[in-house]
Amino acid sequence: MEDPYCPRPIHAIVMPVPLQGHVIPAVNLALKLASNGFTITFINNEIIRHKITTSHPPANFDGSENDIFCGARECGLDIRHRTVGDGFPLSFDRLANDERYLEEGQLHAVPVLMDELVGDIVKEARDPPVSCLIADGFFTWPSMIAEKYDLVFVSFWTEPALVFTLYYHLDLLKTNGHYASHDNREDTIDYIPGVKAIEPKDLPSYLQETDVSTVMHRLIDVAFKDVKRADFVLCNTVEELESKPISALQEKQPFYAIGPLFPSGLTKGVVPTSLRPESNCTQWLNTKPHGSVLYVSFGSFLTSRKSDIDEIALGLALSKVNFIWVLRHDVVSYEEPYVLPIEFEEVKDRGLTVTWTNQAEITNKKLIVDDWKIGLNLSDGKPLTRFDVAAKINRLMSGKSSAELKTETMKDSYNEYGGLPPDYFNGKHWPTDNRHDIIDYIPGVKAIESKDLPSYLQETDVSTIMHRLIDEAFKDVEKADFILCNTIEELELEAILALQEKQPFYAIGPLPSGFTKGIVPTSLRPESNCTQWLNTKGPFSSLI
Repeated sequence: MEDPYCPRPIHAIVMPVPLQGHVIPAVNLALKLASNGFTITFINNEIIRHKITTSHPPANFDGSENDIFCGARECGLDIRHRTVGDGFPLSFDRLANDERYLEEGQLHAVPVLMDELVGDIVKEARDPPVSCLIADGFFTWPSMIAEKYDLVFVSFWTEPALVFTLYYHLDLLKTNGHYASHDNREDTIDYIPGVKAIEPKDLPSYLQETDVSTVMHRLIDVAFKDVKRADFVLCNTVEELESKPISALQEKQPFYAIGPLFPSGLTKGVVPTSLRPESNCTQWLNTKPHGSVLYVSFGSFLTSRKSDIDEIALGLALSKVNFIWVLRHDVVSYEEPYVLPIEFEEVKDRGLTVTWTNQAEITNKKLIVDDWKIGLNLSDGKPLTRFDVAAKINRLMSGKSSAELKTETMKDSYNEYGGLPPDYFNGKHWPTDNRHDIIDYIPGVKAIESKDLPSYLQETDVSTIMHRLIDEAFKDVEKADFILCNTIEELELEAILALQEKQPFYAIGPLPSGFTKGIVPTSLRPESNCTQWLNTKGPFSSLI
C-alpha cells in the first residue's frame, strides 16, 4: 500500500525539437526536475542521439547503448533515455532537404512514431506511472497524444516570452496587415498584449516574410494552435526581465518563467549535449584582457548569404578588436563549405575562428562582451558593408556607447528586477565599472566610502547565485510585518530612524545576556578555552 505521506514522484516525458538550441535547455530542464525528485523519460530524436554520441569521447556514454544520461544516473537522478525516428535514415541530409524533412518527417511521421512510443512508455512505466508530457512549443502533436493517454500537457518554450507572444498572436498580426500579407505594413506594431511597441524589422525572421505558404509557416501555425491547448506553458526566461508580456500571457493561459536553465552542482557537465565536436578556447582567451573579446555566432541551423558573411569577416578584420567567431562550414550552404576571404588572414592572433565551441563555458570566463546580452543591429534592412560592420563593432566594444549600452541594459534589468533607485545607475556605484568616491545618498547614512561597503556590494559581477540570493532575500524582507535587528539603538540611531520610516524596525541587541548566557551550545566547531592564557595578560591588551 502506498504511503500517503510519501507519494510517488511525478513521472514526466520530455521531448525537445531536434535542434541544438532546443536540446540544451530541454536537457537542463530534465536535470532540474530530476534533481527535485521527478522521474524523467527523455526522448531524443535518433539523429540527435547519433550526432551527440559521435561528437563526444566514448567515455561519456554507456558503452552498449550510447546513453547520454548515464552520468546523470550515476549522480542519483532517475532519468531514462529513449529515442524516436523521424521517418528518414541517419544518412539523409535533413538540413539540405529541409522542406521535405519538415513536411514528411515533422508534420507526418513524427506524430505517428511519438504516439506509438508514448503508448509503450505509458504501458511499461508502473513505478512511477507517467503523468505528464513536456514537449517543445514547436511541435504540432502534443495535445493529441496527451489527451489520448490522459497526461498533463506542458508546453516548453526555449526562447524569450516576447518571441512567444508574437507567435501566439499571429491572428492579430494578420488582421492588422503586419503578417501574411503580400505587402506587409511597416509601421510600428503597438497592439500585442504586453508589448508596448515593436518595429516590423525586429520581428522573428519568419514573421517578416510575405510568402507564408512554406512548410515552416504551416508548422508554426499548427504548433501555436496546439500550444493554446496546453495545461501549462514553461518558458526559459526570467520573469523580472519580461514581466509585461508574461503578465499578459498569464491572462490567457497558465504561463511560468522558469529560466535561466543552467546545470549546477553535481549535474553540471554530466550530460553531453553538443551536436558538433567542440573546440577549447580557454588557452587563447586567457591571453586576452577582461571584457576585450567579442563573441560572434550565427547558431547551429540557419544559413546566410555569402556576401553578408564576407562583409562581416572583413568588418571584423577592419575593427581591430579581439574576437572569437564560431563559423560553421555550412554557414552559407549545406552543400559546399564556406571559405573566408583572403584579406581575413590579417587578423593573426587577434581573432580565433572555430567551427563550434561550448558557449556557456566560454561566456563563463567573463571575457566575452556577450555576457552583457547586448548588441547592435548591423544592417537595419540595408545591405551589409564591411565599413558599417567595423564601425558598429568598435562602437559596441570601445566607444562611448559601450559603457552606455552596458549601463542602460543593467538599469533596465535591475529596475524591472528589484526596483533599485536610479542613483545606483546614474552614479554608477553598482553594477557597472564602480566609482570609488563617497556614497552620500543612502537614507540615514551620512557618508560611506565605496571600499567600506560589504564585499558583495563591491563586486562588478552581480550575476552570481549569492547576488541573486541577496536580491531575493531583501525583496522578501520588505514584506515583513516587523524587523528585529541584533544591534544597539544608541549606536546606530540615524540609520535605524531612517529604516523605521519604511518599516517597523527594532534594535534588540546585544543578544544573549543574563542567566541564559551560555546554557545552549551553539558552536559549529570544537572550541579552545583561552581563559587561563588571557588571565596572564593585562586588561585590554589583547587583540582578537
